[in-house]
Amino acid sequence: MDLRNKVATLPAVLLIAFLTSCGHSFNDSSAFKDIPEKGWPYANLIQLRLASRDSIVEGELSVAVDYANDYLYRNLWIESSCYEFDGQGNEIQRRDTMEFLLYDSIGNRLGTGAASTWQLEKSLGKIRLVTDKPIELRHIMRTDTLRNVNRVGILFVADK
Repeated sequence: MDLRNKVATLPAVLLIAFLTSCGHSFNDSSAFKDIPEKGWPYANLIQLRLASRDSIVEGELSVAVDYANDYLYRNLWIESSCYEFDGQGNEIQRRDTMEFLLYDSIGNRLGTGAASTWQLEKSLGKIRLVTDKPIELRHIMRTDTLRNVNRVGILFVADK
């Protein structure tokens, strides 16, 4: 290989090295569940599992909601339940209640999206998550069946 070919391949090698070093951890994961058009019944507990190579992972856990333009309320209350490791050999159940503000005070949608669907995330913070148990989500709104929520999910970003 002459000098010209070596010089020409150097940028490609550097680009590949840079892109592979900026990758996500093997334990970064997400899981989503589509909500049927007929709605999300109050009693319907959604169970989600993260794909992970390890039984306990440390990082940030978030809940995400996709909602439609014609969602009837300004907010959405969700209760989450998962298991975390306390560092002393115990698995403890962690429950959180979170409010998603979907519209501001004058009716503008919050979150990211376009056209008829928008997404909003809310962090539950840092956690030492036990991955062989499901993460459970349920809405705790006053209505029996919540309409115009397209899907809910979880996002996990592992500590590096």
